[in-house]
Amino acid sequence: MMRQNISSDLDSLQELHLKYSWIPGSESIRPNAEIRQKKENYIKNMLTRYTSLQDFVLHKFFELKPVVQGDFINSRLQVPSTEISSARTAHRNDTNRH
Repeated sequence: MMRQNISSDLDSLQELHLKYSWIPGSESIRPNAEIRQKKENYIKNMLTRYTSLQDFVLHKFFELKPVVQGDFINSRLQVPSTEISSARTAHRNDTNRH
Protein backbone atom coordinates (compact mmCIF):
# COMPACT_ATOMS: atom_id res chain seq x y z
CA MET A 1 0.00 0.00 0.00
CA MET A 2 1.23 3.47 -0.83
CA ARG A 3 1.54 5.71 2.24
CA GLN A 4 2.99 9.05 1.27
CA ASN A 5 2.00 12.58 0.46
CA ILE A 6 0.84 13.02 -3.10
CA SER A 7 1.76 16.17 -4.96
CA SER A 8 -1.01 18.10 -6.69
CA ASP A 9 1.30 18.72 -9.64
CA LEU A 10 -0.45 17.52 -12.81
CA ASP A 11 2.60 15.67 -14.12
CA SER A 12 3.04 13.83 -10.82
CA LEU A 13 -0.62 12.89 -10.74
CA GLN A 14 -0.48 11.59 -14.31
CA GLU A 15 2.60 9.51 -13.53
CA LEU A 16 0.87 7.96 -10.53
CA HIS A 17 -2.30 7.40 -12.57
CA LEU A 18 -0.35 5.42 -15.17
CA LYS A 19 1.15 3.27 -12.43
CA TYR A 20 -1.98 2.97 -10.26
CA SER A 21 -5.15 3.26 -12.35
CA TRP A 22 -7.33 4.06 -9.32
CA ILE A 23 -5.50 7.38 -8.79
CA PRO A 24 -7.11 10.15 -10.85
CA GLY A 25 -5.01 11.45 -13.72
CA SER A 26 -4.48 15.03 -14.85
CA GLU A 27 -7.60 14.92 -17.07
CA SER A 28 -9.76 13.80 -14.15
CA ILE A 29 -8.52 16.41 -11.70
CA ARG A 30 -8.81 19.44 -13.94
CA PRO A 31 -10.79 18.28 -16.96
CA ASN A 32 -10.98 20.40 -20.07
CA ALA A 33 -14.32 21.51 -21.53
CA GLU A 34 -14.62 18.44 -23.77
CA ILE A 35 -14.08 16.01 -20.88
CA ARG A 36 -16.54 17.94 -18.67
CA GLN A 37 -19.14 17.75 -21.46
CA LYS A 38 -18.62 13.98 -21.78
CA LYS A 39 -19.10 13.58 -18.03
CA GLU A 40 -22.27 15.69 -18.06
CA ASN A 41 -23.65 13.66 -20.98
CA TYR A 42 -22.83 10.41 -19.18
CA ILE A 43 -24.66 11.55 -16.05
CA LYS A 44 -27.69 12.76 -18.04
CA ASN A 45 -27.84 9.46 -19.92
CA MET A 46 -27.47 7.48 -16.70
CA LEU A 47 -30.31 9.40 -15.05
CA THR A 48 -32.61 8.51 -17.97
CA ARG A 49 -31.91 4.81 -17.35
CA TYR A 50 -32.12 4.72 -13.54
CA THR A 51 -34.70 5.99 -11.08
CA SER A 52 -31.99 7.72 -9.05
CA LEU A 53 -28.26 8.13 -8.67
CA GLN A 54 -28.45 5.74 -5.71
CA ASP A 55 -29.91 3.01 -7.94
CA PHE A 56 -27.13 3.52 -10.47
CA VAL A 57 -24.40 3.25 -7.80
CA LEU A 58 -25.97 0.22 -6.13
CA HIS A 59 -26.24 -1.59 -9.46
CA LYS A 60 -23.01 -0.52 -11.15
CA PHE A 61 -20.57 -0.63 -8.23
CA PHE A 62 -22.19 -2.95 -5.68
CA GLU A 63 -23.74 -5.27 -8.30
CA LEU A 64 -27.18 -5.32 -6.70
CA LYS A 65 -29.94 -6.52 -9.03
CA PRO A 66 -32.30 -3.82 -10.32
CA VAL A 67 -35.86 -4.27 -11.53
CA VAL A 68 -37.54 -2.39 -14.35
CA GLN A 69 -40.03 0.26 -13.23
CA GLY A 70 -42.60 1.83 -15.55
CA ASP A 71 -43.82 0.95 -19.01
CA PHE A 72 -41.62 0.12 -21.99
CA ILE A 73 -41.20 3.71 -23.19
CA ASN A 74 -40.67 5.26 -19.76
CA SER A 75 -38.92 2.37 -18.02
CA ARG A 76 -36.09 2.92 -15.56
CA LEU A 77 -34.02 0.60 -13.41
CA GLN A 78 -34.46 0.63 -9.65
CA VAL A 79 -32.83 -1.49 -6.95
CA PRO A 80 -35.63 -2.71 -4.67
CA SER A 81 -35.39 -2.20 -0.92
CA THR A 82 -35.54 -5.99 -0.47
CA GLU A 83 -32.32 -6.32 -2.51
CA ILE A 84 -30.66 -3.63 -0.39
CA SER A 85 -31.77 -5.35 2.83
CA SER A 86 -30.46 -8.71 1.59
CA ALA A 87 -27.10 -7.17 0.75
CA ARG A 88 -26.89 -5.52 4.18
CA THR A 89 -27.71 -8.80 5.91
CA ALA A 90 -25.15 -10.71 3.85
CA HIS A 91 -22.50 -8.08 4.60
CA ARG A 92 -23.33 -8.09 8.30
CA ASN A 93 -23.07 -11.89 8.42
CA ASP A 94 -19.73 -11.86 6.58
CA THR A 95 -18.20 -9.22 8.86
CA ASN A 96 -19.41 -10.71 12.17
CA ARG A 97 -17.36 -13.86 11.90
CA HIS A 98 -14.76 -14.25 14.63
